[in-house]
Amino acid sequence: MRSIGILSHVGNGNLGDEALFAAALQNVRALFPDADVVGLSTNPADSEQRHGIKCFPLRHPYDHAIDAVSEPGRGLRHLLRRGRRALTLPLRAWREARFLVSSFRVVRRLDAVVVSGSGQINEEWGGAWGFPYTLFKWTALARLAGVRFAYLSVGATELHQPLSGWFVGRALRLATYRSYRDAGTKRIVSEFVPADTGPVVPDLAFSLMLPPIDRSAAEGGNRVAINPMALYDGSPWPTTNADVFEGYCAALIEFAAALLRAGYVVELFTSQRRMDLPTAQRIAREVTTRVPDATVPVHTPDTPQDALKTIANFDYVIGTRFHGILFSLLLHKAVVALSYERKARQLMESVGQGDLVIDVAECTYDRLQSAFDRLVAERAARLQQIATTVPRFRERLDEQYREALGLPPTGRRQAQDSPTIAA
Repeated sequence: MRSIGILSHVGNGNLGDEALFAAALQNVRALFPDADVVGLSTNPADSEQRHGIKCFPLRHPYDHAIDAVSEPGRGLRHLLRRGRRALTLPLRAWREARFLVSSFRVVRRLDAVVVSGSGQINEEWGGAWGFPYTLFKWTALARLAGVRFAYLSVGATELHQPLSGWFVGRALRLATYRSYRDAGTKRIVSEFVPADTGPVVPDLAFSLMLPPIDRSAAEGGNRVAINPMALYDGSPWPTTNADVFEGYCAALIEFAAALLRAGYVVELFTSQRRMDLPTAQRIAREVTTRVPDATVPVHTPDTPQDALKTIANFDYVIGTRFHGILFSLLLHKAVVALSYERKARQLMESVGQGDLVIDVAECTYDRLQSAFDRLVAERAARLQQIATTVPRFRERLDEQYREALGLPPTGRRQAQDSPTIAA
């Protein structure tokens, strides 16, 4: 292949999405060293700087739907916003038509486009005209141009709007290859793609080609990293539940303080700095008021590589964001996962750690402490299980890249559902 595009809603500071894009880029280049690889991104300037390739806009520059939260229709401000959008509809339609023409000119020069995983099948951020429409239009344009189009290990949340389901169903059926990162995603998709034969394949981040990482700091067995998240807090999040958010924060604060009193080193890190930093800073601040002589640093890595280097310095991780958990497993770290969606639970179950998952809505200090005590007591056996499982994910992903891009299999594995991805 001479030219390949990588499509993802990247450029907003989410290190998980950036890791998936980087993994796809690394593996495409490994298979096609001489190919011209370009990106299709929501923030082309950021993606060009991060990944060193030419990038094109995934959406019209004036279309801010990707940042629009599907919030309840209430209040004068909401009505005014809807009215303004209605008045500008003809202009936006004209802009979109022109954007479709320019996008077709981009895609017809490619031999293939791959969607680099992530939870891109969703309507939480922007409704049906956000992610679902964007995926549909690029798939349709590619197939109209006779270009191979592959969805690699994508994730999904529930779709409630009929138009979202229509866009997603048509997009997936048009694709030349599609796979899902967990069985829950495939169940959601099956409503719109009956009798779907797409396999379940691990998250693309397991195919990252890791740089040399110094792990010498994590030799004492007493270093704990906490990866907090701003969820249900009503600011960037599409839904609000103050009771859950406050209970989650209170549990982490009490748990971190208890660890410090017991002689552990506790530090925090973000994997979505723009959204999660205020929550991390709040937790660190309140912990130090309870343990006045303690210091609780907050790490804010700017790249997946920086995040991996940060996590490498710890023995245990308490993770909330999906890729904060996955990065830790990739480095063979002992993890307790705090789950706000099924994806985190299914990820942990896939590596045999499902009993160390706590639902965020049920997160308390007692449950956190109990799970951590079990993790410490069983650490060696659990790390062995993770170290045995993760390389198999890499093998399956190697085969997927070849299959999706039309290359013959290596013969190491057959292209089938990964048996370790939980239902």
